[in-house]
Amino acid sequence: MKRINILRKAKKVLLFGLVGLLTLVSGMLNNVMNGDVYPCKSEDRTVGLEAMERSQGVTTDGESWIFSGKTSLVRVSLDNEEILALNKEAIPAEFAQYGSAHIGGISFANGYVYAAIEDSKVWENPIVALFDVETLTFTGKYVLLPGKGSESEYALTRGVPWVTCDMDNGCFYVGECRNTKELYAFDLETFAYIKTIPLQTEVDRIQGAEMYNGRLYAATNDATRAVYQISLRTGEVVKYFDRILYQPKWIENFGGEGEDITVLPMADGTVFHALNIGAMFIDANLRHYAPVPGIDTAPENIPEEDDPVYPPRPQVTYLDKYVVDILAGSSYTLQAEMNAEDTTFPFTQYKDGDNSATKVRLSSLVGADMPSLGGLDEVRVVIKDSKLYIAWATGYVQMEGQDMEDVINSMKDMDVHEMFRTGELQYAGVISGTGYVCESYHIPEENLGYNFYFTSNGLTRMEVVDLETRQVTETMSMSLKAGVSDKNVFTLSGREYTMEEFEKMFEGIAG
Repeated sequence: MKRINILRKAKKVLLFGLVGLLTLVSGMLNNVMNGDVYPCKSEDRTVGLEAMERSQGVTTDGESWIFSGKTSLVRVSLDNEEILALNKEAIPAEFAQYGSAHIGGISFANGYVYAAIEDSKVWENPIVALFDVETLTFTGKYVLLPGKGSESEYALTRGVPWVTCDMDNGCFYVGECRNTKELYAFDLETFAYIKTIPLQTEVDRIQGAEMYNGRLYAATNDATRAVYQISLRTGEVVKYFDRILYQPKWIENFGGEGEDITVLPMADGTVFHALNIGAMFIDANLRHYAPVPGIDTAPENIPEEDDPVYPPRPQVTYLDKYVVDILAGSSYTLQAEMNAEDTTFPFTQYKDGDNSATKVRLSSLVGADMPSLGGLDEVRVVIKDSKLYIAWATGYVQMEGQDMEDVINSMKDMDVHEMFRTGELQYAGVISGTGYVCESYHIPEENLGYNFYFTSNGLTRMEVVDLETRQVTETMSMSLKAGVSDKNVFTLSGREYTMEEFEKMFEGIAG
């Protein structure tokens, strides 16, 4: 009996050891396969049986992630820590008549998860079915689309691997998985066929897609697991980024499998969240990407005419509610991270009546080794009682005369009123996405556009757009809240330095 227990324990140890080894190897292969491609900012990784429940599709309602497995749906918190709802057998029993056996890509609209369901490898009965987003239970609503063998002009001959909801236009899109030449649009509520959208370039092996600013972003399982940006207005296709290096296709899915994608602007500056299965097929990875510099993501509703006709400005805009009204108050806290010309610069700005403080990290400007060089890594520019100070952990110095003017001028780009320039902005329209809205504004005489992104938590992101080239030139992740989150930022503690001592100290660190 004792020997049997020892054997059982040994088997368990070997099993856990094998899983651990496979996980390690998968992680190493994932890193090799990613190579020098567009990097994600972070990723959420799931291993084992739970990974199978997150192996096909992903979408978001703005407050949680929803994943699909081959037969399941699961909703989890945005930190990927808590399972909020689970439907292990999501394919309805009544779909047995259609041979339904596989859930593919998913999308969200109006309180529903739209799921692509197919009779895998038969492809005669492609279905888009609706599930309640809170409970993930089947609503009874679905549409059977024309499949293989149908003479319909919009027949799907290899099933329905993905579906994408477009709430702005009240429709959803589907298309072929292999060598997609066109997309088909259907009404979100009636499921009626609307139109066919031809593409200028074929896109191979689409696994999922999502809308962002009027464009469709398609995630593929092609040779580099690329994500493509598709204009629904012109059919233009642009490769947005690669997820892995090129792999020879005679080794099918070597390097893991590219799956679905969803869109949600986050506080860390990420917008695109792409799902893939690891190289050993035992782990699912949700990778979080910031917009690609140099590729236009500006809303497609921006007027392009030489003398554009702008839409009427609403009585109360999101900018009014979440920015103008807060700035008009006596106190606020702005947390922001500027991204421009390959430079990332985080800072926090506080205002309390006539007093203000801006906290910055010098290491973000001059190098990661700054924290080891004295106490000047994090400094505050404090305006208090009409005087300006530079303060740090162990001391402070008062700036006067030309030194004070130089500091004020250097801080202009971080001045919240200069950033938003609300008095000069011409309203240019709004686009609604899953969990966010984007309001566009122009300064026509300067050929500048501003896109402001808002969620239920308020302002989260700002983009500066060159209206001539339609390229995003600067981005800024941000949070603007009424009130001062840290009153200690106005406190001057430690030793007061003279200007000569401060300059000598700073020269020593900088030099």
